Amino acid sequence: MRNLIYVNMMRLKKNRIFRAGVAVSMAYVAFLLFMNYQEAADTPETVIRQLNWYFLSTLPVASAFCSVFCGMFLGTEYSDGTMRNKLMVGHTRKEIYIANLFTVYLANAFVYLSGCFVTAVMGTAMFGWNLANPMQLAFRMFSGILMLGAYAGVFTLLSMLIGNKAISATVCMVLYAAMFIGAPFLQTAVFSYYHGASLNHMPSESIRPLLEFLYDFLPVGQELQISGIFIHLYRLPLYSVICIALTTVCGMAVFTKKDLK
Repeated sequence: MRNLIYVNMMRLKKNRIFRAGVAVSMAYVAFLLFMNYQEAADTPETVIRQLNWYFLSTLPVASAFCSVFCGMFLGTEYSDGTMRNKLMVGHTRKEIYIANLFTVYLANAFVYLSGCFVTAVMGTAMFGWNLANPMQLAFRMFSGILMLGAYAGVFTLLSMLIGNKAISATVCMVLYAAMFIGAPFLQTAVFSYYHGASLNHMPSESIRPLLEFLYDFLPVGQELQISGIFIHLYRLPLYSVICIALTTVCGMAVFTKKDLK
């Protein structure tokens, strides 16, 4: 297991998509900070001076990155024969699966934390160490990192089972896009409002518990709650752990029986 993770880390260091993800995450936060700092002189009342928002702003970047990176990174193992080579030298399929999941999760978390690093350094220099409710922010960040693990679990499952790099990357990106587009509609159904939505088309109260569960359980619903208004913030880490466990168990069960041609 240790050797598998080490090999994956060596590949990760050279991976262009990973480097691009880190660069985009850092540049995105730097852009937000710079634009708000520039506006401080003209419209100080509209400037976001508290760093809480900036610390959470790269969660969507890391989530989108995972959908692109996972399919390409793991799909390469099939296309270049690395998967078969690992099995030939004695590694079990479960070890390979866990090592790949850990690598994807680590890359995902690093992309997010690189943006947090820029916020801590650049944001503090511009606005000072200005935090609102630091304990809740720490819990939101903790929940966000676990949420990224849930994304990693879902996309690792798909990438390891599909096998084809192009197809797995496409499926992961389409799935993320569908969840991203559908998330506001789920939020509308749960809160019965979103940007002034009418209540006439809201679902009946009888299915509200199911919608709230999906809003709490699905990573994309968690992402909206962590960054904004939440219903059950303290349930989110538990649901993320359950999602990681379910996708990992299901993924390993199917991958151990997969015919690697």
